[in-house]
Amino acid sequence: MEAVNALLRRVVDASLAPFMDMPSWVGIAVVTLVVTLVAMPVIKWTLNPAWSDRMKSRLYAAIFELRLFNDSLRATFRALFDMLRWTAGYLGVWTMPILILGVFMFPLFAHLHAHWGYKGLVPGEETVLTAHLAETGGAKPDVTLSAPDGVTVETPSLWIASRGELLWRLRADAPGQYQLALEVDGQRADKTVTVATGSERRSPARPRGFLGQLLYPSEPPLPAGPVEEVSLEYEETSTFLLVLTWCWILILLSIPIAFALKKPFGVEF
Repeated sequence: MEAVNALLRRVVDASLAPFMDMPSWVGIAVVTLVVTLVAMPVIKWTLNPAWSDRMKSRLYAAIFELRLFNDSLRATFRALFDMLRWTAGYLGVWTMPILILGVFMFPLFAHLHAHWGYKGLVPGEETVLTAHLAETGGAKPDVTLSAPDGVTVETPSLWIASRGELLWRLRADAPGQYQLALEVDGQRADKTVTVATGSERRSPARPRGFLGQLLYPSEPPLPAGPVEEVSLEYEETSTFLLVLTWCWILILLSIPIAFALKKPFGVEF
């Protein structure tokens, strides 16, 4: 997984570099166009147009029945049931394209989320660094944390034995990307800290394992050792109906782009 993430880090960072000083929606619009261009051939090859047309025709028939016989309670409920049934059938036609696109797009979206899904840190802002340790028997390990100029470690380590966690409060002093040097029982487990206001890559966690790397791909996985994960509190960007704002922008932009591209690609929805 790290080989894929390393490649995606280089590609995504290089692609978004020209838009770092612009409003985030500009970069999102460019990414939406590229993603839609890639998705259209996949949709064409995996979507069954005959089944799609069949589901749409039956759905339209149910809508017309509802309009024509709205004075009959029995016909109204039958038409509503048919509308739900054929809508579900139409969505089912999209199952294969969505699954195939999801497998390839999810790793990419995790990298995009690292750029657009978090705010700060900004100079003067404080945050908390947490190291999650493997079983220690309740005893506090030998630990040191050092930070370069630009980040200040404001507190000594706080040991929470019941959760196997070490915590520090940090303060961002100057813009830049910094490397914290964490050493636990003689083994290193470093963590990056990004202090910026633009859409820089931010890494809220550096975990170990496949799932952790899938969700937090911005840093290489932690090496084997006592530290299982190092996390940093970044504030997430705003949401609407539990969906992040940048995802809404991407979704809304993809609709007109997809309809504009369906004829050139010969795709029927």
